Amino acid sequence: MAEVQAFNLFYLIGIIRRYIWYIAALLLLTGIIAVIGTMPYFYPPEYLSHTLIYPTSPERFDVVNLFADEPRVFVYGDSKEVEKLDNLANTPDFQLAIIDSLNLWGEYGVDEGSAHPKFEALRVYNSRVNTIRVAGNGLRIEAYDTDPQRAADIANLVVREIDRRNRHMLLQNRHRIAQLYEQGMQQMRRQLAVYKDSAKLVRRQYDILHSERQTEVMLDRILQVRIRLNNEMARLKAYENSLRPGDTALLNTRARVEGLRKSLLELQSENSQASLSLPKFRDGYDEIRSLEEVYIRLAASIEATKEKLEYLRMINQAEVSTIMVVGEAQPADKKARPVRWLILAASLLVAGLVSIMGVVLVDFILRKQTAQ
Repeated sequence: MAEVQAFNLFYLIGIIRRYIWYIAALLLLTGIIAVIGTMPYFYPPEYLSHTLIYPTSPERFDVVNLFADEPRVFVYGDSKEVEKLDNLANTPDFQLAIIDSLNLWGEYGVDEGSAHPKFEALRVYNSRVNTIRVAGNGLRIEAYDTDPQRAADIANLVVREIDRRNRHMLLQNRHRIAQLYEQGMQQMRRQLAVYKDSAKLVRRQYDILHSERQTEVMLDRILQVRIRLNNEMARLKAYENSLRPGDTALLNTRARVEGLRKSLLELQSENSQASLSLPKFRDGYDEIRSLEEVYIRLAASIEATKEKLEYLRMINQAEVSTIMVVGEAQPADKKARPVRWLILAASLLVAGLVSIMGVVLVDFILRKQTAQ
């Protein structure tokens, strides 16, 4: 039997020297193919345009946050906002909208009458347009194209479309919030009317005036009349014991007592417009106060909700961007791909490794056949 050759560096160098011309020919052929394949006729040069965007924080215009006791106002959005924009830009509907807007079907070599035109267009689009998340919660938009101006137009259009669609989603959300606030305000107004009617019934039942200040004034008038009546009655009793029946002072005092009695009866009469019953006042005042406290709270809630609704309507009418753009994409003055030297170097490296492995395999087969 023939001796088995150990596989080591000396053996490998010997194999390469033995088959050097075959390896060189393969490398030359590979180099020629790589050079020809990267020529503009076969691989049109593509230009890169890019831009960088940062999402803004939706809390800038959040109603609940801004009307809180300690609002949090952040300018930049967090990683979740970046993820949302990235997902938005990579939906097929979004990508087809970009292709339609710039009429890229012909540029991408897609026949719209073919069996799967959208699939082919999206395949080319995804090979030329990229969204890359970068540090600082930013999103880098890259667009490759054979026309440098068109590459810049694609990148800028992607940015504008991201902002437009994101604003549309936020606007829809704010519209739904506004509807909820409107429904809540209508419900509170109905409750307010119920409590208002209840307070009126209680006031009418207990003869308590509509204004608390008016009630206090009327109560003070009744107390003053009673004090004066008691004083005059005491004076009248003293005069009756000391004066003659026809004395002028006695007659005047009796007249004042009668007048005060009529005034007191008028103030406390149920048919009077300014009547007030002290026992009823004591019984109904607490009930009215509890009803009016609820009424005041509801009125304050309605005003606060109304203020939020006005703010929402103002924001919905304003065209506020949801992203911050570092700078618009500009047409490149130098091609980005193909990088001919890199392709040539990679091709030669692969071809060299494959050719060496091939000659080693051929040498092993020949040695085995010789051994047999």
